[in-house]
Amino acid sequence: MIRAELARRLKRFAEPLGAFAGALLCLWAALTTFGVTRWVMAVFALAALCFGLVALQRALFRARGVGTGLVEVDEGMLRYMSAFDGGEVEITAIDSLWLLPAQRGAAHWQVEGKEGSRLRIPVDAAGADQLFDVFAQLPGIETGRMLRQLRDAPDTPVVIWSSRRVTLH
Repeated sequence: MIRAELARRLKRFAEPLGAFAGALLCLWAALTTFGVTRWVMAVFALAALCFGLVALQRALFRARGVGTGLVEVDEGMLRYMSAFDGGEVEITAIDSLWLLPAQRGAAHWQVEGKEGSRLRIPVDAAGADQLFDVFAQLPGIETGRMLRQLRDAPDTPVVIWSSRRVTLH
């Protein structure tokens, strides 16, 4: 008896809601028990809270639509396949990550490799939710900033992360 829109939203946030519910349950157990059990449950509550925060970031990263193409992450390779475009980049060879504004349809991620390869992946492509884990591996990436840029839908291309560091003298 739940409206379809509400059911989709709850499904999108099921993982963080479950983790936060587990954290509350462990916190309750920590407050109502004694001895070593109290400390064990407190640690479990903290761990569940941390998992919930990561799950919340993943839920915010997930696109709401179904775009073109398929994203695949396998054995250190990021692949994108569609009827019009495609390619692959080794995850450890990612040189920069851009968020390109929507032109027709959804915004796109542009992943550039050190060897010159370039992938343009719609944010709502099938399997694009796997990209959060790939991007989180990039050294020094600010996932909070990435999520804000994704939410705010920029009008111009935005560099989300780059391996090149500019130092001023």
